[in-house]
Amino acid sequence: MKTKKSTNTRASSASGRLMASEFLKKSNSIRRPPSTTTSSHYLGTLKVLDQKPSQKQNIEHERADSIRAAVYQEWLEKKNVYLHEMHRIKRIESENLRIQNEQKRAAKREEALASFEAWKAMKEKEAKKIAAQKRLEAKNKKKTEEENAVRKEEALQAFERWKEKKMEYLREKNKKEREYERAKKQKEEETIAEKRKDNLTAVEKW
Repeated sequence: MKTKKSTNTRASSASGRLMASEFLKKSNSIRRPPSTTTSSHYLGTLKVLDQKPSQKQNIEHERADSIRAAVYQEWLEKKNVYLHEMHRIKRIESENLRIQNEQKRAAKREEALASFEAWKAMKEKEAKKIAAQKRLEAKNKKKTEEENAVRKEEALQAFERWKEKKMEYLREKNKKEREYERAKKQKEEETIAEKRKDNLTAVEKW
């Protein structure tokens, strides 16, 4: 864009200098007065001094002025057209620059928004992952607690069964011991009675 603008400026400056040069050349050529010729060398300089502008010369001067005015007017119009075109080009370039800057700002906003959305999605993904991990940990903890409770209950039930068997064993043992003691005592009593009977028999025989 800058190269194009500088090229247009150089071309416009060259065009303006060319028009000004042509205008000055035309003005100089028009301003050059017609040469005064004398019919004879011997009339001297007095005849030249006595000459007055004729009506034809006045018309030519007026015509030259009109031409100069027309040329100047044409140059001025071209200059105005050129300046108007330059202003129009500058406005277009300024508008294009504004649009480009706005597009850059919009692109930066879009990029920032995309980065934010990507960061937000990543954070949401991480939050979901952490939540899933916590749910899994809570599930495993609950499962462990339930398993421990089951094992504890099973152990308690096993202890109760052992305790019941132990009590049964002790009751049976005590029963057998009592029966043994009764049988022993009965036998002892029978032995004593037998001895007493034998002693009485022996006494009677004696």
